[in-house]
Amino acid sequence: MTLSSDEYSMWVLDWKSKQIRIVMQSGEEHVAPLGADARRPSKEIARTFFDWDRWWLTTETEKGHLVFSEVWSPVGDPVKGRPSVYLDQGHWSTIAKTVVRPEAVAEADRTAARRIMKLGSDGGIRLPLSSATMQETAALFGNRRYEVGIAIASLSGGWQLRDPIELRRQEFAAWFATRLSLNTPVPAADPVTLAPRSVFGDRIESAAGTDLSDSMRMFMDALTWPSVLVSILIDPERIDGVPPTRWADGNSDVAKWIGSMSREQRSPAATLAAIRDNEDLMSSALSLIGAPRASVSQLGLQDLADAVTDTRFGGLYTAIMGERHRDPNRRWLPNDLNDVMFLTCAAAYCDYVAAERSTGRQMTQLMSRRGIEPNVYTNLPDLVEALDRDGVHGASEGEPSSDSSGKS
Repeated sequence: MTLSSDEYSMWVLDWKSKQIRIVMQSGEEHVAPLGADARRPSKEIARTFFDWDRWWLTTETEKGHLVFSEVWSPVGDPVKGRPSVYLDQGHWSTIAKTVVRPEAVAEADRTAARRIMKLGSDGGIRLPLSSATMQETAALFGNRRYEVGIAIASLSGGWQLRDPIELRRQEFAAWFATRLSLNTPVPAADPVTLAPRSVFGDRIESAAGTDLSDSMRMFMDALTWPSVLVSILIDPERIDGVPPTRWADGNSDVAKWIGSMSREQRSPAATLAAIRDNEDLMSSALSLIGAPRASVSQLGLQDLADAVTDTRFGGLYTAIMGERHRDPNRRWLPNDLNDVMFLTCAAAYCDYVAAERSTGRQMTQLMSRRGIEPNVYTNLPDLVEALDRDGVHGASEGEPSSDSSGKS
C-alpha cells in the first residue's frame, strides 16, 4: 500500500461519530466508518486531523481546544534552526497560570511567560516535554490538570526529550566502543525528537498492528502518538506515581558512608558509588554494541571512572550527585531523582533550561567552575533575557532563529 501527499490532502478521524473522512488533493471526499480496531486516544479527544501537506496533526479536545503537533518523518529537517528550551514543571505551571489566571502571576514572570508562548507558537523555539513532565502533570486532577496539560501539549507540539536512561546507555555504548577500539556501529538517536514513544524509551511498545511492515507501523505510530501525548496530559483522573523512596534512602546511605571518610577519600568514594550505580546500564550498553560483558575486565578502575565522569550527560549527572553525596547536610528526597536526572540531561542536550532553583543553581555553579557557559536559568525572566540576547525570535518576526550550539 502506497500513501502519498500527492493523493491525500486531509484525514479526519471523528471519534464521536466513529467515522473517518478522507479529503483527496482533487477535492474529492470519502467518508467511511472507523474500523473495529481503531482506538480512541481517550474520551477527552473529539477529533484528530492529519494535514498531509503541512505534515501536522491537529487534536481537538472535547472542550474545543485545538492542539497542533508536528509529526515525525524519516526525511527532512524538522528542527528548522529552532533552539530547544526545556522547562521544569514549576515553569510550565507558571505558563499555564498566565493563560487562565494572569492576575495571579507576578508581572515579570507573566511577561516572560507570554514571550515564551509567543516563541513556542511562532516557530522560534522547540519546547520538549519529558516523562518527568508527564509524570508530574499526571499527579494533578480536575481543572488544574487540564489547564496545565493543555498548555504543555499546545506548546510542546509533539517535541520530546528522549528518555534519559536511553541517552545514558547510548553515551556508555559510544564510550566503550572508543575505549575498547571496537569496530562496531554505535546506535544513536536525536535527544530532542518527534519520534513516537521516545519520551518513554523502550518501556512502551508500538500500538500498530504486528501484521504491518516496519515502515508502516512507524507511520501509524507517528500519526497517533501526538494525540496520545495530549490524552495523557489532559486526562482528568489523577495518577499517583510510586515515589522513588528506595533511591532516596539508598543515596542517603551512600552520603553517610562517604561522610564517615576523610576529606581526601570522599571524592574517589563518590566516583566509586557512581560506578556501582551504573553497572547494569554499562552491561546494557555493551550488549547494545554486541560486546560481551566480560569486556569490562579489560578496563581498570580509572577507565570506569572516566566512563561515568567524561560523558556529556552522564558526566554532569555524576558531578551533581557526587557533590550531593559529599554534602553532610543534604536531605535526600524522592523528588530529587527527577530534578537531577532530567535537568542534567536537559542541560547536556537542550540549548536552554529553566530549572528549579536548588538544582539549577548547583548546575550553574558547577558548569562555571568547569569553564562551561551555563545554559541553565532558575526563572523565566532570566531565560527570556538569554533568548533575546542570543537573537532568538519567532518566524513572524524575521528569519527563523539559528541554533549555533549544535546541541540537538
